[in-house]
Amino acid sequence: MVSQFMEMTSGRASFSWQGGEPLLAGLDFYERVVELQSRYGRGHVVSNAFQTNGTRLDERWSDFFAEYKFLVGISLDGPREIHDHYRKKPGGGSTFDDVMRGIGFLKGSGVDFNVLSVVNDFSVNYPEEIYDFLTGEGIKFLQFVPCLEWSPESDSPTEFSVGAEEYGEFLCRIFDLWLRDYPEVYVRMFNSVLATRVGLGRGICTLAPACGEYVVIEHNGDVYPCDFLVEPGTFLGNIMETPLRSIVEGTKLLNFARAKSNLDETCRDCPWVDLCFGGCQYHRRNSRRSYFCPSYRKFFDYSDEGFNSIESRI
Repeated sequence: MVSQFMEMTSGRASFSWQGGEPLLAGLDFYERVVELQSRYGRGHVVSNAFQTNGTRLDERWSDFFAEYKFLVGISLDGPREIHDHYRKKPGGGSTFDDVMRGIGFLKGSGVDFNVLSVVNDFSVNYPEEIYDFLTGEGIKFLQFVPCLEWSPESDSPTEFSVGAEEYGEFLCRIFDLWLRDYPEVYVRMFNSVLATRVGLGRGICTLAPACGEYVVIEHNGDVYPCDFLVEPGTFLGNIMETPLRSIVEGTKLLNFARAKSNLDETCRDCPWVDLCFGGCQYHRRNSRRSYFCPSYRKFFDYSDEGFNSIESRI
């Protein structure tokens, strides 16, 4: 994987390590990763991102991440009572202290890290508590990801998924806090929208005009176009059988990327379509319109004046 990918890139190569829980692969695995990146780099600037629940971090891991300048994402949904609502140990115990201990190791080693908070049916009710807790812990790089899982029986959202209207309200309330603290606090979606509005590009694939900015490679070499869509219908090939370049340049990925522009009439006529482009394809189950369309419309309507105020100062 490393050799094939780095042969395709010129000057820069970006890897993102996710799971499940990627720490379970063991430190030896990632020491091998950086060895291979160095071997096949040929002068590349290599970046590694790592998304973890943080519960198994220790000094050895944090020192490794610091040495090789990994950007680490920590899954932390908020203060103890919010985080532990769903993120429990197998026996039902709290994981909060383990995560906070892991963050302490990252801070101690000087590792660059951010926090990813999943917004579910419970946490959506506590935007101020979540934001104030995270920023109070000195965490200034935040990402809020809406929880949406489709029930295989009914193709409807599961009970723990966040409601579209509720998520829109959550974004608006977080936006007010971010607007107060800008530019000291970075919220990925908000900063990406701002960058788009001022012509600096898009920092989040959900709001891009097309998909296909990256591919997912599973442990056995299977390749998929998106980590939300690792499904038989989106299988692109296997790098043990087909070169990665051929997979990435093939028609399957191109067709998937283009499919994002297949929007219904409501989306095409929406005043905000150039900011969201219909959102993530995973959110369009059995529809050409995103489940979170009401969230985006509510947020873009609400935030327009605030973004205008920032733009006037740039």
